[in-house]
Amino acid sequence: MPVIGTASEAVGAAFRLRVGERSRLLGNGEDFFFIQPERLVRADSSAFFAQRDEQRTQVTRAARQVRVQSYLDALRRGATVKDRRAEVLHPTAAEPTGNNR
Repeated sequence: MPVIGTASEAVGAAFRLRVGERSRLLGNGEDFFFIQPERLVRADSSAFFAQRDEQRTQVTRAARQVRVQSYLDALRRGATVKDRRAEVLHPTAAEPTGNNR
């Protein structure tokens, strides 16, 4: 389990603090800690823009997969399945075998 997590008070504090400042005591319900940034690293927008289309494709593909899976799950829940393999796989004597020449 991550100590800080994602959308938490600690993440907000990490972005708000300046180099050398220390946060007040923070906690996640199990652990307590302080945050003190040691250096500032600026975001590299050129790196982001270089991979943006690939990231968009991955997110779109994942969203489509979720929608397809939801659709298939709904079909399965609503389906009434009748097992007719015995009828299909074993033709009756009245049916032609396909060797009539």
